[in-house]
Amino acid sequence: MRLIKQFKTELDRSKKVSQLRDKFHQQVGGFFGDNRSIGRIASTDLPDDIGMLCKELPYRQYDEKLDLYINQNNLGFIMEFAPLTGINVKNVEILSQLFNRAFPEECTVQIINFASPLACSAIDKWAALKKGEVYKAFARNRKDYYSRYRWSSMFDEPFAIRDFRCYISVSIDFGKKDKDISSKLYEVREQVKSSFKSLDIKTRKVYPEDLIGYCQEYLSPNKKQDKFKSQIWNKLEDLNHQCV
Repeated sequence: MRLIKQFKTELDRSKKVSQLRDKFHQQVGGFFGDNRSIGRIASTDLPDDIGMLCKELPYRQYDEKLDLYINQNNLGFIMEFAPLTGINVKNVEILSQLFNRAFPEECTVQIINFASPLACSAIDKWAALKKGEVYKAFARNRKDYYSRYRWSSMFDEPFAIRDFRCYISVSIDFGKKDKDISSKLYEVREQVKSSFKSLDIKTRKVYPEDLIGYCQEYLSPNKKQDKFKSQIWNKLEDLNHQCV
């Protein structure tokens, strides 16, 4: 319970920092006669009926000590894992045990298979494996050819070049058993890592810099960008404001 009170205190502190920052922007912008000059539009300049997308995102803070995300109504973690390119009976049994036994009833599990158009990093890795001047030349030409079809199809049927990235997120709402949330999440995370390792699937934690980059890629796609980039994480600002 003390831990959750600490979380909620941290959220309140973050909101106060955001409110003070916005007030400072408004006052300074008003002094110079241009609220847009400091990179932020004052809230008084926006109509009341315009909803902000960032308000729909649950992410608030990331606790580096607990290694967990503090969201609007829950705690959770995010992991990235390599896509399954094939599966057998044994793999099905391992996954069945994971989903039937590892996750508490009160938790929420989300699986995302994202076909990212930012595929040039994967293409570069493939091209770097080629040896010899002739094969390197072929690789450069093929790389340029593949890169053209990240946003359009090579053929009449849909067939774009994409980098498939898979994510699993697990969260538990704040409730009466708040003191058990972090320990439950630790246990679930270890079981997820162990199960994927037995499937010979690599996993890694998704840190705030990656989450911000992923959300910006998904919510504000840029056709000029060809590779995924982690973004700078400002610890004094709520994560949802940095994701859009």
